Amino acid sequence: MRNDRDSILEHLGAYRNNLALSCDLMNDEVRIVVCRRKSEVLMWNAYTHLTTSLPFRGSLGRSLKFFVECNGHVLGMVNMRSAPAQCDLRDKYLGWSHADKWKEYKMNSIFDIGVCVSTRKYANLLTGKLLVYAAFSANIVSQLRKKYDRKRSSFDLEGIDAKDDGILGYMVTSLYGKSSIYNRIPFLKYLGNSKGYSGIYLSDDEWQNVKKEFREVFPGKLLPLKFQVIDRLSIHYKKRGKEFPYMVRNTAWRRGVYFGHLRDAGKPLVEMIGDWRERWFLKRSASIDYDSKETVKNELSRIDELVSFLRSERNKKGLFY
Repeated sequence: MRNDRDSILEHLGAYRNNLALSCDLMNDEVRIVVCRRKSEVLMWNAYTHLTTSLPFRGSLGRSLKFFVECNGHVLGMVNMRSAPAQCDLRDKYLGWSHADKWKEYKMNSIFDIGVCVSTRKYANLLTGKLLVYAAFSANIVSQLRKKYDRKRSSFDLEGIDAKDDGILGYMVTSLYGKSSIYNRIPFLKYLGNSKGYSGIYLSDDEWQNVKKEFREVFPGKLLPLKFQVIDRLSIHYKKRGKEFPYMVRNTAWRRGVYFGHLRDAGKPLVEMIGDWRERWFLKRSASIDYDSKETVKNELSRIDELVSFLRSERNKKGLFY
């Protein structure tokens, strides 16, 4: 968050104004606004930081960020990105072995919903699920194809309609097991919890040891990306029946894993939003007496505290006047 501090403060006024905007979730048009320019990406980052306390970082590989709006009000932010290389639950579900998932564009045929955050004004009306329906729409599939055009995967796509253009589906992970956002969405299947292994949290000294050993095991090879170094070296250990010593495990890092095939969704946005309204919004709005005024009041108070913290941090370095 500190790295985006200036951008957060710059977009603070627009974020406050967004809270003042209202929409009719039943009747107003829901739109997707893809972030193409750097200024739009910075705004997306700022809005996401201002909405959630969970830290997030830029991801390597493919990335498509977009807003979901209704009558000018930003309902939330979504980031489609390259799927993680290692996910045993996903690979088992798809029938992928480690040896062949890199062949024939298989890994390019899936994406990860890396960020899916609804702004808080209408969150109690299940707008988080609305974002998921938007992500699975044909509109986003089209945008992904435009940005990352490639040859259609040659592996077996039996049962996948041609409208999917070789994109098999999306995976998504959630903290603490099953997620209130992703749970019970008909086109998402819950696969279980990950094991909690990670090589991302290695200390600097451990990482230097990993790189040194990689060069010894694979002499003359260029050092690839961090996750690829860890991936290849861990396979080397596994083939020799040894435990990989650099992988860290913590139950706090276990995440719920979901996968959704585009064959089960992938309809135009207007139809996907119609499905969300029928399955989720009508029942939810009828079951609660929701007044957004109290939510907006609490949200403004929370933002004031956050901004005060950011300004104090900035002032420590003499950058805020």
